[in-house]
Amino acid sequence: MEQIRIVKEMRAADVERGRTARFIRPRFMAWENVPGAFSSGSPKGEDFRIVLEEICKISGYPVHVPRPHAGPWQFAGRIRVGDSFSLAWRVMDAQHWGLAQRRARIFLISDFGGLTAPKILFEPESLPGYPAPGPGTGQAPATPSGGGAEGPGGADGVCHAHPRHRPGNSVCGNPE
Repeated sequence: MEQIRIVKEMRAADVERGRTARFIRPRFMAWENVPGAFSSGSPKGEDFRIVLEEICKISGYPVHVPRPHAGPWQFAGRIRVGDSFSLAWRVMDAQHWGLAQRRARIFLISDFGGLTAPKILFEPESLPGYPAPGPGTGQAPATPSGGGAEGPGGADGVCHAHPRHRPGNSVCGNPE
């Protein structure tokens, strides 16, 4: 919550300086935590739901983020509000990134000025430093735990409510 407070204050200061839309800083926010955040709080998973909702509030949109209807939070998901805010989360394990240990973490990215958060987490070739494999290299990009957004870790329908009647808004657990 301290990180959220700091981001709100930084963005408010930029608005006071006359910045607008995509030029308000910071545009992006990254959050990392252990997968236990999916089940902490009472009822289970409430803490993660609150984190998602508070980050959405930074964007200026009053969004209610419901907990999953049945079962735990999925290992990958995204929230999109119109064309000006996106948030995505994904569980990744250190063993798939060159470390000799299993250490799963939730990574969450929010884009307060556009729709790039899911691209950052779900399309490795869109990031500098992670080029797509070339022909004949015998190498493939590392795959995070859970099989990606469409595999066992992600599924349709984590969240089914829509933010306050704005066209083009969606909240779900299956990244586009």
